[in-house]
Amino acid sequence: VLMLQALPGCDLEIFGRLRSALHCKRMTECRRTLDPALAPEEHLKLLLTELAQCAEVADFDAAKCVLCEAPAPRWRCRCSRQSMSRAMRVMGDKELEALFDERPNPVIECQFCRTRYMFRREDFFADAEGARI
Repeated sequence: VLMLQALPGCDLEIFGRLRSALHCKRMTECRRTLDPALAPEEHLKLLLTELAQCAEVADFDAAKCVLCEAPAPRWRCRCSRQSMSRAMRVMGDKELEALFDERPNPVIECQFCRTRYMFRREDFFADAEGARI
């Protein structure tokens, strides 16, 4: 995967041309013909040189490029007990009462990460004195 990032002070006109050139046929062919014996840094320099030619950037010098590794992206679900509680409250008091009558401790499962959250009637309704339990 090749990602270009515009840093402060970069020439946005040239950056736009480079980004547009990423998907040209010549770049696709260049990626297919890379020599597996080369180090990844050398692959990147070849790809960037080819990209600069496709974008018609005349004074490109691959040696001046800053190469850095980024951590691998990872996905993290943002669900929480509080967000699931808010989702249940959308049902309204009558529907929640019916749900708790049918199932005293209903479990809600996040559709993305499959984390399960169990709720009690007390999580939604106040006790006899009006205080939330």
